Amino acid sequence: MKYSRPSVKVKPPGPRARAIISRDERVVSQSNWRYLPLVIKGGSGSFIEDVDGNVFLDFNSGAATQALGIDHPEIVDALKKQADSLATYQPIPGYFYNEMVVDLCEKLAKVTPGKYEKKVSLGLSGADATDTAMKLARWHTKRKRFISFAGSNHGLGTYGALSISGYSAGTVRGFSPLVPEVTHIPFPYPYRWDGGKEPGEWVLNYLEDQVFRTTVPPDEVAGLFVEPIQGDGGVLMPPKGFLEGLQEICRRHGILFIVDEVQTGFGRTGKMFASEHWKIEPDILLLGKPLGGGTPVSACVTRSEVMDWPHGSHVITGAGHLLGCAGALTMMNLLERERIWENAANVGRYMKDRYLKMQRGYDIVGDVRGVGLLIGVEMVVSKKAKKPGLEETRRTCLDAFEKGLLTAYDGLYGNVFRITPALNITRELARAGLDIMEDAISETQRAQRV
Repeated sequence: MKYSRPSVKVKPPGPRARAIISRDERVVSQSNWRYLPLVIKGGSGSFIEDVDGNVFLDFNSGAATQALGIDHPEIVDALKKQADSLATYQPIPGYFYNEMVVDLCEKLAKVTPGKYEKKVSLGLSGADATDTAMKLARWHTKRKRFISFAGSNHGLGTYGALSISGYSAGTVRGFSPLVPEVTHIPFPYPYRWDGGKEPGEWVLNYLEDQVFRTTVPPDEVAGLFVEPIQGDGGVLMPPKGFLEGLQEICRRHGILFIVDEVQTGFGRTGKMFASEHWKIEPDILLLGKPLGGGTPVSACVTRSEVMDWPHGSHVITGAGHLLGCAGALTMMNLLERERIWENAANVGRYMKDRYLKMQRGYDIVGDVRGVGLLIGVEMVVSKKAKKPGLEETRRTCLDAFEKGLLTAYDGLYGNVFRITPALNITRELARAGLDIMEDAISETQRAQRV
């Protein structure tokens, strides 16, 4: 079905949605976040329809998984074609061979950053890509330790990924002991930085002069995990020279430089990969979310000499599922053919400029940051105090939802809207969503003053 604009017929959640949510609460694990009481029936492109017939414009894209929007016709056709040929047989890369698995790995080796020969290990989620990288780094280096960052999210669904992540105490409470030998250090947060030195320089010095001198021998560190832009941590942009500095430290100490582009890869930041904004070449690159074009696919891409583990050392049953491979190959071909990252860059600049105008016009919009179609809008109680605006964020999100716009928020304090619309969204649709969000922000600020 084609949609052209948001349309709220019944104040959400409507009666059918409320009934399904009630059933969900009885039988479905409630461990997942639900930002909004949305019960999805269908959708197309940048629109989602709920079970009560409401149509919403989507500024979330399934946490950036739907890079080309919902049910892109060429991706759907590729899945149908593959289903007609071979749909349910599982090739299992640990057991047998399949040409489509080779096609996907060759394509990933070709398009990813780094002018060196590569090998690829496929998986199903960003979390298992993180676990793959942990196992591989320990095997290759014969070292045990890892460095990661506070505020990072490298996956929450496996013990390895949860241990590497530094996203929230709520995600680890009650689950100890985690995987040992992981040290978290601060990630630069310029908006909330009150130190003397420039934040990126301070963190680099802290790693070298404090961590490596006092508690973590660098020659025992297998790998350093970093997101080029910290997404769930609040769309935190690295200061100039920070990622290059981390890479130099890793090279000097023989530490594998592991870059997580699960969220930032495949055009999201206005380039094919966020790493291209800086002069860095990952030793290990993690990919997921949009890779499968809406199907569950992840990948761990490494220098060929790093992936030197033996047969049988790492097997994931669902890896290389043919429907996922078909979706991933089609998604990447579409990106390249239409150079969709250019639209992300152009529309992203327009959206960021509009949010910057909101920042100047509303006291509860504290900061705006990001690049391409990965934009963070940090809400505060007031600009002067900078106190995280938790209620302001929730109220704005719900009000926008009731007006027909889907958003989500996270960040270290739970007060940053993470704006990730489909990469092929038009300027006109972006404007329509921005109008709704500004209206919601305006109403939140007025309510705050009452």
